[in-house]
Amino acid sequence: MTVSMATDPHMDALKQSAADPLQVLVTPQRALIGANLSADAILRRGDVLCVEEGRIVALKPELEAPIAALVANASHKGYRTLIACPGEDGAVTWAASSKILLAMDAAPQSILVTARPLIKSEPLTGPDLVALFNLTPAEARLAVELAAGHSLADISAKRQIHISTLRAQLRSIFTKTGVSKQSEFVSSVWRAAAV
Repeated sequence: MTVSMATDPHMDALKQSAADPLQVLVTPQRALIGANLSADAILRRGDVLCVEEGRIVALKPELEAPIAALVANASHKGYRTLIACPGEDGAVTWAASSKILLAMDAAPQSILVTARPLIKSEPLTGPDLVALFNLTPAEARLAVELAAGHSLADISAKRQIHISTLRAQLRSIFTKTGVSKQSEFVSSVWRAAAV
């Protein structure tokens, strides 16, 4: 299968970002407009995602709902989530995002979906968290400190910041990352983005 990259005005940007692990450009109906080299390789392998009748579909039933939600929740600001992808060696978690791109001329609305596999090894850095989840630098710093095992009380005392401020930052982190518990988030942070 060769993925067409010809018609959408956003295709040059997609081609230039081929170093990202996976990027696809789709319509709101998940019709494939284009894919970078990594996404093309995954689609060719056909063990997780494939193209059927021009649409991106999940080959594993448990992935269909999260992928549909990723596209359906796309916004101009961006939507981010973690998706567990079952594999031979257990589940691999992917940090995924979707963003509506501005339509140019008569082009259909395009959604850029980006996904990076996360591997348990070492925590993500502050800049990784800012890039993956659109955290503020203060939220990213808090996340890194929590992943290192510090409590909110310890961080509050060390940084001389009121604990209610840290709790507000933590709630914002939960909203942006789609988790509801501190332990879930710390587990997600205790990973390194595989490049």
